[in-house]
Amino acid sequence: MFNFNWGKNFSAGFDISDSAIEVAVLSAKGNEHVIESLGRRILQDGVVEGGLVSEANKFGESVLNVLAPA
Repeated sequence: MFNFNWGKNFSAGFDISDSAIEVAVLSAKGNEHVIESLGRRILQDGVVEGGLVSEANKFGESVLNVLAPA
């Protein structure tokens, strides 16, 4: 899981496995954190194997595709 912080109010978490990429975008509203959006894309077989990216171009496209709606 990777976490990125975009300023005070927004952050995102990524989960990457051999079979899928998932992203959650969160915002801070006072003392609460609100899920703004969720995204998930299934990876083609062989793009990530054993936790290592083996096809960088296809992996990059999948990351962009999961971020687009998020």
